[in-house]
Amino acid sequence: MKLIAINRKAGEPIKSVHAIELYPDSAPVLSPKPVFLPDWGTDTGFKAVICPSYRVSRLGKAISPKFAARYYDEVALSARIFPTNSPVVPEIARPDIVKAWDGSVVIGKWQAAAPGDPFVIAPEADPTLRIGVTPEAIDIDNMIAAVSEIMTLKMGDIILPCYIEPPLTLAINDNIAYRLNNIENSLIIKIK
Repeated sequence: MKLIAINRKAGEPIKSVHAIELYPDSAPVLSPKPVFLPDWGTDTGFKAVICPSYRVSRLGKAISPKFAARYYDEVALSARIFPTNSPVVPEIARPDIVKAWDGSVVIGKWQAAAPGDPFVIAPEADPTLRIGVTPEAIDIDNMIAAVSEIMTLKMGDIILPCYIEPPLTLAINDNIAYRLNNIENSLIIKIK
């Protein structure tokens, strides 16, 4: 299984192939399991960005955007967690590698994906604060096409096509929950 994140805000195009990040299979943690923050980032803290996630349902290479909807069947809400400018990070590895520590991506509950459906996110603490993201802003079909030009997509791979601002500031013992399309506790981020 590959976890592929495209480092772009919802609604923006991919600026270069360097925006595509590959995470190791030890990076994802299934919600509601806790995330244990590494010691090397606690000096300046951690942030998270909420991302839509799509699970690849069949093998494909060089997929046309016209046929991309055939290659995913489920959607979830995820969170990518990263350290905020830790002075220790450059000594460990390149900043893009440091984002891929064990537990750096929390994957929420999977639900059936319907191409063209809007993506409505709301915090459980106040469900009236909704963030709507259009399918055009997520642009999953073009993101699948771009990624499949570089690598073969296999069944079970997960693609995070964009992130949704604003980022969350995380602290030890945080317990943050989100709804996706009115389904309660679609994503729970427990920080330890």
